[in-house]
Amino acid sequence: MDEHAAIALVSLEELHGYLPEAYVGLVLATGSSAFEATHALEERAQHLTRRNQAHRAAAGHQASSTHAYAVLGVRLTAGISPSGQPEWVAYGTLARGRRHEQSPP
Repeated sequence: MDEHAAIALVSLEELHGYLPEAYVGLVLATGSSAFEATHALEERAQHLTRRNQAHRAAAGHQASSTHAYAVLGVRLTAGISPSGQPEWVAYGTLARGRRHEQSPP
């Protein structure tokens, strides 16, 4: 199974040069700071990526080293928890795709 050291987190809905082939799902994570929420989002995305790869392998799909996972449309929101502590939420859509080379005009 192909392991990924990092998953791109981008605020754009569409990333130039990246062609999503499938949307794995919504990824959501919380933290007491924007950094913690973003870090937790990346960890959650990595977990979902590994789970998606295992599911695809069990279904008989061959692993491809050309696939890249990215969380598109990352957003951060902040609020106050019921206990009065700051709480940050990071979320986006986890996609599986590949680099798309466009030919020059």
